[in-house]
Amino acid sequence: MALIKCVECGNKISDSAEACPNCGFPMREYISYVNNEKKQIKERQIQLENERKKEQQKIAEEQRIANTKCHECGQVIGSVDICPYCGFSMVDYKTKEKQAERRQANLQHVNQNSISTSTYKTSNRVTCPYCRSTNVKKISASSRAASTIAFGIMSKKIGKQWHCNSCKSDF
Repeated sequence: MALIKCVECGNKISDSAEACPNCGFPMREYISYVNNEKKQIKERQIQLENERKKEQQKIAEEQRIANTKCHECGQVIGSVDICPYCGFSMVDYKTKEKQAERRQANLQHVNQNSISTSTYKTSNRVTCPYCRSTNVKKISASSRAASTIAFGIMSKKIGKQWHCNSCKSDF
């Protein structure tokens, strides 16, 4: 319980009092009104800030579009589909650019999920990427060399360093 000052007469009263005992001013109602006003002001400030951010994003996008250059001749052409200077089709370019972005994303996904020996080394133990077995042995250099001599560049052991005794695969 705290003491607050009555806004009407200036006497100190309890913050839980319904009204001022001296002048009868409805303090609880007044405090509720002030708190509601503060809440509405705060909500309006947040709304205005969000509108300002959206407007800034819109302006930035318009500037980006207005400053778009032709990918063929380098002239600033804005948002047109065909360059008025050289006739380059921006639509075809944008389509190819999106396809390249998708291919790049797919390639990154494949690279992240690709099987690599270093990925499966945990606490100095090598694990087979196919069956997750730790029953593996290192392929000796002489075995790889003999295989290369016997089968040439068609040897399956070229570039392989480990052999899994469980699933019989080389990796």
